[in-house]
Amino acid sequence: MHNSTLAVSATRLCLALSAAVVALAASGCGGDKLHGTWTEPNGTIAIPDSVGGGTLSDNATMVFDSTVAPQTFDLKMLLGTQGLTDTLEAHGTYTETDKDLTLTFTGFVVDPMSGDTTSVASDGSQCLTLMGLGGAGVCFSTPQTHPYTVTDTGLTVAIDNSIVGASPTVTSLSLTRSK
Repeated sequence: MHNSTLAVSATRLCLALSAAVVALAASGCGGDKLHGTWTEPNGTIAIPDSVGGGTLSDNATMVFDSTVAPQTFDLKMLLGTQGLTDTLEAHGTYTETDKDLTLTFTGFVVDPMSGDTTSVASDGSQCLTLMGLGGAGVCFSTPQTHPYTVTDTGLTVAIDNSIVGASPTVTSLSLTRSK
């Protein structure tokens, strides 16, 4: 009888631990409303008149990971204009409140074959020279905080940036949650 009591207690303990692990995993993965992958497949970005004007096509993907501390993001933008193309891949950390999203850019992923180069501006902005776009330089101030909106299927976020030679601007991304 003693062995059967131990077996029942061990079974209950295993079930309780399993339930706790499932609850912890659910809160870590689903507790952050930004967690996951968001895309904007057919966006456009206005090019400032001071550097030639026009429009830049933008296919953006933003991935937020709330399962790590600090929380991280990756931003990938496939950019193109007038037959020129390049890929921008930035990463960093984020924090959020109900109203504001703070992005801290910490660097870029650069394909060594692209010829793109990175630098840090005197104000701490993370900068990237995009050789596929004729050597255009773009910088992201960091950290940066903006209001954002998020629903079950959509995210609108603003990102401060400047094209070297132009005044700083704000690019707004309207992203859709990937399934």
